[in-house]
Amino acid sequence: MPRNVPSQVLRFVASIAVIVLLATRPAAAAPQPADQQKLKERVDALESQLKEAQAKADSAAIEKDYIERVEKDTEKYYERAFEMQVKFLDWIVILVAAAPLLVGLLSFRAIARRIQDRLRHASTQLRTEFAERLAKETTALQAAHAAELKTLEDGLKGRIEKEVRDLKARSAYTFAYSQGLSFAVAGDYVSARPHFRWAVKSYAKNRDCFPPIATPPALVDLFRAIKLANPQNFTDEAMKELGDDLYNGLGNELNAAAIELDWLGPLIRDRKQHPSQPTAAESKTGDAEPPEPAPAPLPKGKN
Repeated sequence: MPRNVPSQVLRFVASIAVIVLLATRPAAAAPQPADQQKLKERVDALESQLKEAQAKADSAAIEKDYIERVEKDTEKYYERAFEMQVKFLDWIVILVAAAPLLVGLLSFRAIARRIQDRLRHASTQLRTEFAERLAKETTALQAAHAAELKTLEDGLKGRIEKEVRDLKARSAYTFAYSQGLSFAVAGDYVSARPHFRWAVKSYAKNRDCFPPIATPPALVDLFRAIKLANPQNFTDEAMKELGDDLYNGLGNELNAAAIELDWLGPLIRDRKQHPSQPTAAESKTGDAEPPEPAPAPLPKGKN
């Protein structure tokens, strides 16, 4: 039986090693400790499933060795049976040859040749039937193990792809949010605003990639930057921002943000009373990056 199982396991090991290297590659901003712990737990789970696949591969090798031993024992059995039949027939030939009445009627060579032909035919038939049955059993065993390994491979591949997609989404959010914080710390709230908005958009498009929280920090800092950038007319700017369809699915997050920013509550209530007209729905591809270009790079000395 060809050793297809170890080669597939090696491919799993290689693919998981690449994913682990990609997952542990340093990003522009350091991930949160909670994310590192969850990623480590998921990698441990994948390693456990890989060990189960290796155990199944070892079980398949043991079954192959068992089949080979059965084949050898069967061959020995038929060889011994063949020898016993030959001996038995030899005694019959001797008795027939000893009979004086049969010496002139029968030819010893003709009888021996006929016996040998029948024995050869019977032995060939038995070997052919055994080989066919062994081939069928081996093929069925290979098909069963191949199907199990394929199912395991598809399941692991789907989980790894989801982990990679989630990591990309969280990395995009963290990168944009860290850029916005850098501008905000420098006092450039006008430049910080598009970065915070980029982070909020990444969160809104990939909410299933983030752990359940009351509100993302980028949402609070976005409206805080709007107020600090234009203290006189910040309410108008905030209403324009709330009029975007981006916030249609972030009602709970906006309510939580209003707890930290008390001036935001009346604007949210006014938005609910006067909803904006629906626009063409954006394509939800699930990618980590937003469709518009990324905000401008950080100024020198603020990285």
